[in-house]
Amino acid sequence: MKLFLVFTSLFISITPVLTASTAFSFTVNSVNDVPIISAFANQTTPEDTPVVINFTISDLNNVLNCSTSMSAASTNTALIPVANVVFGGTAPNCTATVSPAANGFGVSNLTLTVTDTGTPVLTASTAFSFTVTSLNDAPILSAIGNRTALSISKPALADQEVVVLVPGFFNSFAPEYFSPQVIRAFQAQGFKVYVAEGMNPVGTIEDNGERLLKILARIEAVERRHVAFNVVGHSAGGLYTLYAATTQKFEIKNLLTVSTPYKGIEFVEKWLQDCTLFNAITSLAHLDGLKQLSPRLVEPFMKTVRVSPDMHIVAFGGTQSAGLDITNARNLSVPFFVTSSFISTASDGIVGFNSATAVGSILTTQNTRAMQRAEPGYKINLDHWEQVLAGRSFIIMGIRNPSYIENEQARFYTGLAGYLKNLL
Repeated sequence: MKLFLVFTSLFISITPVLTASTAFSFTVNSVNDVPIISAFANQTTPEDTPVVINFTISDLNNVLNCSTSMSAASTNTALIPVANVVFGGTAPNCTATVSPAANGFGVSNLTLTVTDTGTPVLTASTAFSFTVTSLNDAPILSAIGNRTALSISKPALADQEVVVLVPGFFNSFAPEYFSPQVIRAFQAQGFKVYVAEGMNPVGTIEDNGERLLKILARIEAVERRHVAFNVVGHSAGGLYTLYAATTQKFEIKNLLTVSTPYKGIEFVEKWLQDCTLFNAITSLAHLDGLKQLSPRLVEPFMKTVRVSPDMHIVAFGGTQSAGLDITNARNLSVPFFVTSSFISTASDGIVGFNSATAVGSILTTQNTRAMQRAEPGYKINLDHWEQVLAGRSFIIMGIRNPSYIENEQARFYTGLAGYLKNLL
């Protein structure tokens, strides 16, 4: 066997690698980034107690300032006015001091917004609820002109019946909401009269219902005894009283309502549906309490009402015609001449007579039918505000016979006081 070895060589020739290049500019343009604000927890504070909230703000492109870059919005400006939200600190560490309105309680939804200085201007917001809980304030009741003087050192006789007059919406905006004629009508029947003062003029049923509870507590403190209250509620004041009665915190044995919208206020519903300006005004002014008086919102409230089985509820209403002579107190005054045209039934310019007398479905705490009735045969022939305000208040509206208002008030409320006395 022969062995042959063969050696082979492989040669690979690689030519040099060649390249080509081109150059260009790549620019990353700056954009204005949205500022950042930290989230807030919901806040709760006792009445008349400010809260300091710590938070942070930041922005990649702009210098922020804890004061000038911040703004606030409140859904309940009666409780938390925007001016009562004060910003401080040095960015990024900021503070917001929130101070409730004096003696206010309830809930407001607050929104804090940071705004940058870039182009375009960008914002970021955070929202949270702010709850102010009610405190049992020391009893303070002011004297009420020619009404019953209030005295802590000299309580009423144990057998003297107490009447509390509860105003409706826009209550404290009106001068002397319950006129001397109204007060004297009940005093003449031996009642001691208190007026529920300090209500929220644009408050919700719940807000003013809670305020009424505090007023009833103060009256009991003044009387130095348990009081079985007689209440006369005008307009939404009847709804505020039903809220208070539902809590069962006080004994309300008789409730007489005058022009209380048990079925809501018809023109409010129509204007909310059809009038853009009315919607804008109610939103900008945070008139949630007025919106709540629409039929679609009164109905669910009434379903929540539960009163004591011993409580009597009697509903009265009023009407007035829309005459051409708007200077005559026997005809609807100017504003109610307009609103009445949006109400499909006879009315006092605000509340339809059918709504004012629409009791019958109120339940007791035992889910039985409450003692309730309407008295459509006895009504007051005045428009909504004339039913309770002093006659002289309408002189500035051009009314030439305010004495008619005073005489009709005296007639109606004298009969109402006698009716109440017969219930006792």
